[in-house]
Amino acid sequence: MKVSRHHRARGCKRAIFLRDEERFRLIRGPYEPPLFKGEFLTDAVRGKVRFGKYSNAPIPWPIFKKEGPRGSGGFVLCGDLLRALQHESAAAICYHWGVCASTVLKWRRALGLKGLTAGAKRMVKIGVDLCKRPESQAKLAAAAKTRGMSAEGREAIRQSFFQRFARKRAARLAYYQRTGKFPKAARSDPWLPQENKVFKQKHSTRELMAILGRTWEAVKSQRRKLNIRLRPSSTPWTEREIKLLGTDRDPAIAKRLNRSISAVKCKRKSLHIPATARGHAD
Repeated sequence: MKVSRHHRARGCKRAIFLRDEERFRLIRGPYEPPLFKGEFLTDAVRGKVRFGKYSNAPIPWPIFKKEGPRGSGGFVLCGDLLRALQHESAAAICYHWGVCASTVLKWRRALGLKGLTAGAKRMVKIGVDLCKRPESQAKLAAAAKTRGMSAEGREAIRQSFFQRFARKRAARLAYYQRTGKFPKAARSDPWLPQENKVFKQKHSTRELMAILGRTWEAVKSQRRKLNIRLRPSSTPWTEREIKLLGTDRDPAIAKRLNRSISAVKCKRKSLHIPATARGHAD
């Protein structure tokens, strides 16, 4: 079968400092097409398949027929191809079998093959050695100097960001208008004017968390942006919280109660609750 001298693996760019003979070399060859009698072959994944034709590649390989009156299927996973998938690099298989890299990846996944093959490890070593050459270093340095984004690219990213932001905002507003409640928000979800109005009402931080569906940090951050200070009396202490005072270090209690360390310490002292052996000394 005739094969073009300039045949290349599909999807593989030409290497500048590496010859094709070295890049696509088979380390465990030779590999031969399977010899069979009759019209059926055994595929490692599909089972018994009907032979259709041979591929036009440096290593011609049988292709099975699809079910139906016309058309052909894919390569038959059998014989030396299975051995090549276990040992050779993807670039070498692409070149000699005339397939693309995604096809090789699908074959390896279907066969349950994991990790780097011996051929792939060899290519990694060659790539590391080539990167150390002065020519490669000069090329990388030149590319780094000219690397940048055009004004059109920056504007496209900017518009994409604002479009996603507008969609999130519209979805939250529609939910609020439909149900009268605020949906649970993620960190990147935009704030609505209706949410900012709630801050002007006399609500504690916990109440705002329940109303707005926001986290403690998000509520405190938005309060600072709006320059709305929370009076200490607006967050009353519950009996359960008071019972926890003095049972552990003040920072640990503050973290459990979502309060500041100074607030916990001042409340403990005002109630004349001594610090425990693990607590802070007065």
